[in-house]
Amino acid sequence: MKAQSVSASAISGKKLEDMERAHILRVVEECGGNQSHAADVLDIDRVTLYHKLKKYGWSRSSMDRDKKPDEVAR
Repeated sequence: MKAQSVSASAISGKKLEDMERAHILRVVEECGGNQSHAADVLDIDRVTLYHKLKKYGWSRSSMDRDKKPDEVAR
């Protein structure tokens, strides 16, 4: 039997890298920006997570910008 090819549009046009980025950023935010905890949840080394976050342009301050003023730690 011949394997069927899957069109990119059938997968909502997302690339693996895009899905990985979204998942990592969601986990980091759910962990309150705690990179060590997020790395444990993702089952990757903390340094690997650090490098991926740097590649994505993520920073703790970018997470704080998305919060309401009363949610930002003082």
